[in-house]
Amino acid sequence: KDPDEWKEYFEKIAGCEGQVVCVTVAKDNETLINNLVKRRKMLYQLELLQKPGVSFDSKNLDKMVEDPYPVPRWKQILLCQSEAVILKKKIDKAEEMIREFEKKDPRTIRVFVTFNTEEAQRSALKALTVSLRHHFTNNLSAVPNELLFQKKYLLKVLEPTEPSTIRWHNLDETLPKQVKQRIF
Repeated sequence: KDPDEWKEYFEKIAGCEGQVVCVTVAKDNETLINNLVKRRKMLYQLELLQKPGVSFDSKNLDKMVEDPYPVPRWKQILLCQSEAVILKKKIDKAEEMIREFEKKDPRTIRVFVTFNTEEAQRSALKALTVSLRHHFTNNLSAVPNELLFQKKYLLKVLEPTEPSTIRWHNLDETLPKQVKQRIF
């Protein structure tokens, strides 16, 4: 969960302090991100409905729906634009979902570690790489106890790919779903 904890762990594995430059912890927070984006879009739509001279205040949405421009019926039908009152209800619902998600602790999907030297990277890879069979069976005895993360997790460590080749939006997807997305 904590990038500093991952940093300490990988520096211990690499055998040198100060060898880990950066740790990126990817969380399963797609729902949160989607609701934040949806909320931002709706706030922008609500801002566009304000009459000239009205300073948009995202903290006081009740005031923002008091006297907005009406949305013509044809825009509601053809462009799926909502009236200000409906937008406010949708924003409130998105905010509620965001607050609910904040209470949860999303699982860690991946951890990306950048080492200062290739030697430190190779050292960590050599120490932590085990066969796929050990990963599938979660065989904790495949590595010495001090190499288990938090003394209880067997990590699947892979040779890094270039950052531009990582499909960041699909990190939490299962392998069959990733294959399906690439084919179709």
